[in-house]
Amino acid sequence: MAKNKSQAGDNSISNSGNDKELTQNNYNFSDIMPKRTIIFDLCELIANQNIPSGNYSIKTNTDWTLKLDYNSVVEYTEIFDEYCDIYLDFEEILKEQYSEREKMIRKIHHIYRDVRISYPDKKSDGDFILQKVFVKLSELVNIANYDPSNQVEEEEIDRTLVLIMFYTLTKCKLLEVPIK
Repeated sequence: MAKNKSQAGDNSISNSGNDKELTQNNYNFSDIMPKRTIIFDLCELIANQNIPSGNYSIKTNTDWTLKLDYNSVVEYTEIFDEYCDIYLDFEEILKEQYSEREKMIRKIHHIYRDVRISYPDKKSDGDFILQKVFVKLSELVNIANYDPSNQVEEEEIDRTLVLIMFYTLTKCKLLEVPIK
């Protein structure tokens, strides 16, 4: 079964589907780097959730392109590709100014494991798994009643969550590591 490939530019809508499922994503890549306060707020929110965490080494990082291919990720490959230009800046912000990185990543990894267990028939559909992780993180933000003092658009929160997921992926705690 072939995967549908989805591409989108600024202010566009992308639809992709597989059998009876249809996913619609609205993209706005202008002003893509979220404000630092939102980055810190959401990282802190995730890190402080009551979610078990396991062992993690932040020094581990595999070739993420190979990892995306191995996990049959198409749609999120395009999304993450849009964030590549700012990824190093984002990573630097986290390394220099956010000390709870490992704790946050362990919590996201636990969410990822729960999604894989909850949908055993979708383990090989990386886009499905990533979308479910994104939804779970969005729910955490909503449950926590995250209300920044400065009016933040939902799109900026979504961009920050995608960057956090991308960061977690590059640290080998989101998706399966390719077998060598």
